[in-house]
Amino acid sequence: RDVAMVIGACLWIPRALWHELGGFPEWFESIGEDLYLCCRARLAGYPVQVPAASGYRHRQGASFGGNRADARGLSTTYRRRRLSERNKTYALIVCTPAPLLWLLLPLHLVALSIEGAVLSLLRRDVRLWREVYAGVWRALWAQRRQLRALRKAIQSTRRTTSRSYRRGFVLRLRKLDMLLRHGTPEIR
Repeated sequence: RDVAMVIGACLWIPRALWHELGGFPEWFESIGEDLYLCCRARLAGYPVQVPAASGYRHRQGASFGGNRADARGLSTTYRRRRLSERNKTYALIVCTPAPLLWLLLPLHLVALSIEGAVLSLLRRDVRLWREVYAGVWRALWAQRRQLRALRKAIQSTRRTTSRSYRRGFVLRLRKLDMLLRHGTPEIR
């Protein structure tokens, strides 16, 4: 079954393809590098697939803490949220074919800013806004030249159509779904 991405805990990739795509970008640090690599594979014309029946045991959040829901609700850390929001935005910028990017990027940034403002106000947590959400805007500005150059390099080697690239993606408001199901996250 064709999917948009596979989480790193379940990612199997031939060594030659890993090298062709450049592996995980070092400057990503961590969190979201699996998304980036799967999007790169899709752009290069390779399928991203999962078997019809699969399963795994993964200690979600063991290395960074958080990113899981339990009986008490959602739990995460400032660092995990910062890296997650920043790196998802980086992957969107460098991998999404134009003109789709010009539609999705403004929507993403507006939604991210609204989310940050609402969560920060609900939690009365200026640190959350400053470190996570405003941090995305600062990182985008600081890395704008690197992101532009990487986007140009990646898009120039693209071997798939925009339609084929989008095929595995499903429009879903995951964060809103999690918020409605588990309430506001605990962030530590």
